[in-house]
Amino acid sequence: MTGTRSSAGVLVLSVGGYRSGSTYAYNVLGEYVERANTGRRIGYVEPEQVPLLEGLWSVVDALGVAVGKAHHSPAIPEGAQWDRLLGTGRLLPVCTLRDWRDVLHSFTRVFDQTPDEVLASRRWRINVENVRWWLERGALPVRYDDLVADPAAVLAGLAEWAGLPHDEVAAADAVGAATPDRPASPRGRTRLMFGADVREPAGFRDDDADPRTLLHAGHVATPGGGAWRRWDAGTIERVEEAVAPLVAELG
Repeated sequence: MTGTRSSAGVLVLSVGGYRSGSTYAYNVLGEYVERANTGRRIGYVEPEQVPLLEGLWSVVDALGVAVGKAHHSPAIPEGAQWDRLLGTGRLLPVCTLRDWRDVLHSFTRVFDQTPDEVLASRRWRINVENVRWWLERGALPVRYDDLVADPAAVLAGLAEWAGLPHDEVAAADAVGAATPDRPASPRGRTRLMFGADVREPAGFRDDDADPRTLLHAGHVATPGGGAWRRWDAGTIERVEEAVAPLVAELG
């Protein structure tokens, strides 16, 4: 086992946008630090909790590595104020980036809206603004496709970037526990499983999330994406025109 991180605590924060695979990244990292006994998951950090982190940083020091998840940034009025913690160098944000067409399709599924309604919504706009803010402030971009195709390689890169000890056994175990399985469900859908203790999809309410993995009913989907291809040609044309600037700017 080797590593370069100092004894000071750090918060590795999964900050990818909505429907981008940020929960998956959170669980891959969380499983790893817990199995390597170098830290713990701390769950979703609400905007109002961020100011408390500075006063409670001794808890992060005690954990060594805290792994959290957040979406909101100062880019929106109700967003969290992360600037001071970023300035300490002990907040390490990881931003998952997914094909924007798949992100949009996931929005339509979860929020029961048409593609045009999603693109016109404030929810879509603030999601883009949050992603933009984090990337502009040095968040490490992680491609969703890479995370799904080879989570072990992505985890190795994340560990090196964060200066975490490298433990091959813990990494293999973490990937096995956090990687989506793909059995067909009775409803003809694939379910994402981020840990063996996650409840079956039928056990979730729409507003219910597993406290350890943050998995909720909205995560029940096909990991490979591409469902947007079932839209009609006119919708696909409008969608691709709308997301082209995002691809050019954000990847």
